[in-house]
Amino acid sequence: MGPHYCLLRLNFPRSVVSLSNPAPILAGPMLVVAVIGLVVNLVVVFVLREHDHDDLNTRAAFLHVLGDALSSVGVLPPGWSSCSPAGCG
Repeated sequence: MGPHYCLLRLNFPRSVVSLSNPAPILAGPMLVVAVIGLVVNLVVVFVLREHDHDDLNTRAAFLHVLGDALSSVGVLPPGWSSCSPAGCG
């Protein structure tokens, strides 16, 4: 058996327990990380936007970072709605 089988065998029982008893998500730290990730991705998008898009690698990097930025935007509304004036839980 290969190393992948060993990893699966070790992690599968914990995965089943996590699915049946999920840990609470801390909205505050998730929101902070999402905002930091969004800012960094937007800076990289603006840097790559200035470069030549005829280069396939530059174009792929631009689209990849743009997708990361959009996923960060997708995290913000659920994280923000989990926060109340009393604090994020």
